[in-house]
Amino acid sequence: MTSTIITFFLLSITGTSYNSDIKDELEKTYSAFVECSSQSETACESFTYQALGQVYQEQSFFDINTNDKFYQLLKDGGNWEELGQAYNQEVLRKAQEKANAGKAVVAVYTNKNDQPLHVAVILPGDLNQSGSWGLIVPNSASFPDFDPDHAFVNKPLSYAFEKRNLLSIKIYALE
Repeated sequence: MTSTIITFFLLSITGTSYNSDIKDELEKTYSAFVECSSQSETACESFTYQALGQVYQEQSFFDINTNDKFYQLLKDGGNWEELGQAYNQEVLRKAQEKANAGKAVVAVYTNKNDQPLHVAVILPGDLNQSGSWGLIVPNSASFPDFDPDHAFVNKPLSYAFEKRNLLSIKIYALE
């Protein structure tokens, strides 16, 4: 009860909020993603941004339909802050802290040409030990259109990305 009151208080101060029915909304998004991916993998890239819109109640996320379009938004600056690399424990802690404070936070995996390959959403929740990464990682959701069988909601971030890709994953937060 106390943590709920504190969270509400912090969100009212910052002017940002997140959907209190996150779990139900994300389960609906997950189900819709599974249905979409069974019909066409290429048409399902926008589900990550639908999840962002649902969790953080931000209408502009619903207008994004590709990783490229979203990554360009990040690169153009605006209100997005690069927190750092996913292999940095302090960055992961800060990402979870910001998500819990109602800020939109994402992990972006890019290739060597700086093209986005996958974006995962950092969700409000707790940090959890990752055996595969050897780090304590934030809660997340992932809707990989290239591998729909590995979509999930409310699992550690290490479920979204392999350890060998850690050098290519950056964390961003909306300020």
